[in-house]
Amino acid sequence: MRFLCLHGSGTNSQIFETQTAALRYELGDRHTYEFVEGALLSIGAPELDGMISSKDEFFSYIDLDNKETFISILTDLDNYVSEEGPFDAVLAFSQGAMVAATYIVWKARQTPKQQPIASLFKCAIFFSAWNAYDPDLFSQGILRPLTSLTDNGAIHIPTAHIWGLGDPSSTMASNPRNSRS
Repeated sequence: MRFLCLHGSGTNSQIFETQTAALRYELGDRHTYEFVEGALLSIGAPELDGMISSKDEFFSYIDLDNKETFISILTDLDNYVSEEGPFDAVLAFSQGAMVAATYIVWKARQTPKQQPIASLFKCAIFFSAWNAYDPDLFSQGILRPLTSLTDNGAIHIPTAHIWGLGDPSSTMASNPRNSRS
């Protein structure tokens, strides 16, 4: 399988490669991984203090204070997938997982009749994910989390959602301003 890999806010692709090294080793060498760097310079995630060099650059996919980035990430990611894909699956962490899930729903809404048959990805693996957001409102700069009550079945592929014991993202996923990873 070919995986599209998206890191968390305030990190970078190299950090995400390191974070997923053991998992990728266990999955074997039949798979390939395409790590996509966020386009926005960011401060380093505080969780990484003492583990990273001050010379490293850190990135995010969106800036919560700049709604223009909400619009551009969906189209930028779509262009990337169109040019560099196809990808069989997505492997994403924190903000990257939110972006991937929102993107999957956005693409599904563009071709709703085909979605269960012709999914963009075969599956998705999300670590410490923020909630996905309604892509129609997201592209207008409005953050409305998707919920099972109002949006059940928005993603039509198998997903795995993984949080660590005590992971703040598991309880604060609906409010990304409370989570910086």
